[in-house]
Amino acid sequence: LNWIGYWYEGNGIEGSLYPFGMNHLDRYVLSLFWAIQTITSIGYGNIAPVTVAEWWVGCALQLLAGVLWAYVIGGLVGVVDSINSQSSSYKARMDQANDLIQEFVEHDISGNHESTLMEKKAVGRRVRHFISHQRQLSRFDGYSSSLGDMYPVLETLPPELQQLSSVMVLKPYLDSVPYLSSQYL
Repeated sequence: LNWIGYWYEGNGIEGSLYPFGMNHLDRYVLSLFWAIQTITSIGYGNIAPVTVAEWWVGCALQLLAGVLWAYVIGGLVGVVDSINSQSSSYKARMDQANDLIQEFVEHDISGNHESTLMEKKAVGRRVRHFISHQRQLSRFDGYSSSLGDMYPVLETLPPELQQLSSVMVLKPYLDSVPYLSSQYL
């Protein structure tokens, strides 16, 4: 016996496709159905198609389910990758800050070691706090410092639209400064 015979013994239904002696197209759909079940890990189950049309519909639905499942898994992997890249960027910036802090803590050129060490440690804490705070405020993993970095589409606009768009984005910040506020202009 071959795989078709074993399959027919376990799953064969009276009135269904008979795998031996059928035309080549029917045998093809049966083989395709079995291959899709196996590759997509759907499983063989206890419910099986009976007519040739049901076999074709079963093949199409299994393929569609496999593609949709791959799409969902791909989306989840993309989300995890995005989270990891943001975290990696933050960790790299913090490592660079720690290297910088270590450099100015180790090199003391003044004679008053205790007071400058305290000052240097305070500056180090401020640097670390700044980077942590910047991470919380930033929506991008590049820690953008300009609107062009935050909104790359701005660079494709003509200068007048760049100015208008920039004012619209920064309006809440400009209005918080009294002499820049539009209510006094």
